[in-house]
Amino acid sequence: MKNILFGIGVCVLFLLIKIFTPVPTPTDKNTFSVSDKVVNVFEGPGYDVVFKLESDNKYAYINRGLQQGLNIDELNQKLKGKETHFKFIKHWTPLDWNKTTESIASIETPEGEILFDRIN
Repeated sequence: MKNILFGIGVCVLFLLIKIFTPVPTPTDKNTFSVSDKVVNVFEGPGYDVVFKLESDNKYAYINRGLQQGLNIDELNQKLKGKETHFKFIKHWTPLDWNKTTESIASIETPEGEILFDRIN
């Protein structure tokens, strides 16, 4: 019985650590590239800028993007309905176990304009 409780405790501790681990600072080594069509850009909770992507009902977000000077209307005008190049941060959490929401490190328009980049 003690072994079962110990095992459950270790699992709960692991999940708590993974849940509260912050998204890492993006670098070339911990990001991956994806091109996808932007369906819509809107404001999320906590001043986030959220992108609804066409494939697989995925979402991507820029944490506190509005506080970083991004404008939702401008992003919709430039990106809505267009194939856009994103770099996402490699990060897993039990709260998003199936990876439906990605944290954005970089956005490049189809014309090659860099709209957002925080890769070190």
